[in-house]
Amino acid sequence: YGAWDTVTPGFTPNEIEANQLFKNNSGLLSRVDSVEGRLAAIWAMSNAPALNRTINTEKRWITLTYEDLISKKEESLQRVLEAWGLDINIPIEEAVSPVSGTTLSSSPVYSGESLKQLSYWKDVLSPHQIKTIINTVNDFGVDLYDESIMPRQYPDY
Repeated sequence: YGAWDTVTPGFTPNEIEANQLFKNNSGLLSRVDSVEGRLAAIWAMSNAPALNRTINTEKRWITLTYEDLISKKEESLQRVLEAWGLDINIPIEEAVSPVSGTTLSSSPVYSGESLKQLSYWKDVLSPHQIKTIINTVNDFGVDLYDESIMPRQYPDY
């Protein structure tokens, strides 16, 4: 995992005390005891408000998942354009066809194998790590993800 090598497992009491977001979630964070649990907890705390719409009472944004952006490029762009009342002067297919300049040529996205990219985590994580990540994210109230490659879809997303 590369970057995971420098992440410490769990959260120390000093870390929790020094960060208001961590302090607000201290009960959950005190049970985290692994690197994947720590990373999942940080991701969940950062994304739960948007994914759970707890701060989106006026529908000031639309939610697009990474998985939709990768697997349904045209539909995702169309949703954004419609929500913002914008139009582009080129066909949508043309607008989404180039890959990002930061995409590695070895990436499945570069070669058009988006679903392979989306399922990569199933190849590199152990069943225990996957279960830890899903359980941690669920503990923070994010139930969009399970062991499926694609997230659950909510009707108003």
